[in-house]
Amino acid sequence: MYKMEYEPLFKKIVSSKKPGYDINEDDLVDIENNYGFVFPQILKEFYLGYNGASIKELYVSVGYHEFGIHHIFPVRYRWKYEGNTVVPERADKGQLEYFMDMSSDIDSIRANNLVLFADDVGGDEYFWQIGTGTVYLIRFDDVDEPILAFESVEAFFRAFASV
Repeated sequence: MYKMEYEPLFKKIVSSKKPGYDINEDDLVDIENNYGFVFPQILKEFYLGYNGASIKELYVSVGYHEFGIHHIFPVRYRWKYEGNTVVPERADKGQLEYFMDMSSDIDSIRANNLVLFADDVGGDEYFWQIGTGTVYLIRFDDVDEPILAFESVEAFFRAFASV
């Protein structure tokens, strides 16, 4: 069991923790084995404690860029739409894995060893880089080159938690 050392950060960015998205360490290990990477510790803790949580709409300025956050994609669960409600549905490939598969043929993602994990309200997506943990944003209006957003996944969480 993980010690939730990052929980104070999570509480500052989560608007509500939704029931029905529970996972365990074996789920994360299975994803890591299937995709050939190891999640950064802070993401492991987030998924184990807050998988599927609603995120506050937050914005931060870094250098000349403004970054927002809308979702941190759940693992092992897909979003199933029933009327105007989103309900969790356990699946072999959750929302994160589904979006990763959908974006795996984009050259800038593959060439830079990027792993999708979040998006902003406009649908632009955040990726962390395997090996470095550096976080990039890709604006998908014309599939721009990755923009360096944060030095690490932890810096990503700390920036949004400080708003």
